[in-house]
Amino acid sequence: MSLKTRLWVLGTVVVCAGMLFIGIFGGLMPQVVTAQSTTAIAGDIEDQNELLREQIAELESAEGGSSILNEQYADLVGAIPVSADTAAFLGELRQLQTVSGATVSDFTLSDPQSGDVETATESAGAQSSVSANIVKIPVNLVAVGTQQQVADFVHSLQTGPRFVLVHSVEISGTPEESIAVVEGDVFSIATRE
Repeated sequence: MSLKTRLWVLGTVVVCAGMLFIGIFGGLMPQVVTAQSTTAIAGDIEDQNELLREQIAELESAEGGSSILNEQYADLVGAIPVSADTAAFLGELRQLQTVSGATVSDFTLSDPQSGDVETATESAGAQSSVSANIVKIPVNLVAVGTQQQVADFVHSLQTGPRFVLVHSVEISGTPEESIAVVEGDVFSIATRE
């Protein structure tokens, strides 16, 4: 083999080795780095997915308790309705009359007041931050019946489905014929107009 041929073979081997080197470091290595970063990103995404799965499971378990919250909400709306709903309150008083046997002989429902509700709601155990949204409606009524019937009526009024804060009760008369004068407040949610 001649020197010229040897140089060509040596040059060809060097060029092939250079091409191989460039191919490995110029083409293959960036792909390996990209694959590694993709694997890291996939791991991060899997961690995020796991966190989201846990949150979904928590929300699904909390959704099971939503029926209980809806029942509590319905009870609260009954206790403190969105409007004064005088007709419904009169209906409740009729039911209380039927249950207790006492008769309401006089009834006065004053105009709603949005003033000093904080004292009333705090004494009833409510938080004062809620009181700005509550309107109190002063109510005065006179119940007639036996002493037991009148006492049952007042007790039912205080413990009934609608929240009534009784300020004073004056019962007079005999055990067979008693009169109770009741002063208090009923409440409703303030509506924005």
